Amino acid sequence: MKYYASFSANNGSTILSEPYEYTNKAIAIKDIKKMVRGEHFRQPYNRSSYTVWDSNGLIIASGSLNDKGWWSVYDHEIGTKISEN
Repeated sequence: MKYYASFSANNGSTILSEPYEYTNKAIAIKDIKKMVRGEHFRQPYNRSSYTVWDSNGLIIASGSLNDKGWWSVYDHEIGTKISEN
């Protein structure tokens, strides 16, 4: 199965034009979180987020990094379809 990962950093000022593609779910999650950490600026009220989904369009990991450097996981999104916007 293929997995796709994308992120939006610094309140949306840094985004990917196309998602990254993986064949390993754990590596996809680890890599995208590492990229988010690298692009994120620790400024007040800043937020960077990531999403990983499978080839069926189901979200398998989703979360964000806030201005204090704390990770949040969006459990409510896991298992839902990725939006096409």
